[in-house]
Amino acid sequence: MKNIKKIVVAIFIAFTSITSAAVKVTLDGHLNATYLSNSFPHQDSLHTNDVGYTIWPILTVKSGDLSVILAADFATVGIEDSNWVKNAFVRYDLTENWQFNVGRIPTTSIMTTMSARTLETVSFQDWGSTGVFAYGAQMVYKKDRWTTMFDIVADSDRSFQVSDNFDGIEFGLRTQYKIDDHWTVAGNLLLDYGDNDIFTAVDVAYSNGPFGWHFVGFSDLNEFVGCYTLATYKILPSLELHGGFDIRDGQNPNTVIGTRYIFDEKIDFTVDYQNRPNDGEENVLGVRLRRRF
Repeated sequence: MKNIKKIVVAIFIAFTSITSAAVKVTLDGHLNATYLSNSFPHQDSLHTNDVGYTIWPILTVKSGDLSVILAADFATVGIEDSNWVKNAFVRYDLTENWQFNVGRIPTTSIMTTMSARTLETVSFQDWGSTGVFAYGAQMVYKKDRWTTMFDIVADSDRSFQVSDNFDGIEFGLRTQYKIDDHWTVAGNLLLDYGDNDIFTAVDVAYSNGPFGWHFVGFSDLNEFVGCYTLATYKILPSLELHGGFDIRDGQNPNTVIGTRYIFDEKIDFTVDYQNRPNDGEENVLGVRLRRRF
């Protein structure tokens, strides 16, 4: 807890010291209202029976080369071990190509080309990341078609307020290359010294006009863990169809089909149906109304 307090104090000092340039404040994130016919893990919302909601604002305060980023899921505030603080870190643009982040950061190890928060499905894929957050430091390099990220963080599977956040250490690396205007490929590596584990991922994304496609495969110590893929197609500028599947090792694939109506760039409405054939699981009808900030 003392280490967490030190990080918060450091972020506050950095925030209050921004005086040399004009301050720019931006708000990102989303507000979701969700209905699921059957609840199950791997979903990013707080559910009471079958109805849930998510309030996830992302606040960025920027002055010159220095920024402070704060993000939280307010729908889960007050729930024990809910891990509602997602981001609380300082970002410094060292040069045009190099960036440094420190605090409670989104880790590089299982980021995907298309963030799971923007997936068209109501519920996330079983082996798709919803974003892992941890205390640590991160370097980001961007030039031309390349983006490379490296971080050293504490345990990434801990709630922000627990005392054992710093019992382990993880090293994460991601390299992404944009081949052309349509194709992007990337690879991830995680070395977890807390659990003595090695985790890798490969993802490929494609987009061309109304069509989009994304694939991610995961492995653990050279053993296949799972994969997911999702395809989308806009039959109208405001109407999109999507379908895909995800596989967990040794189990039958889950499939999903659905549609999304786009009111404008900030508001959309999604309905989809997931077929979950494995023992102990039931098929799921999902409905979501999303408002981006």
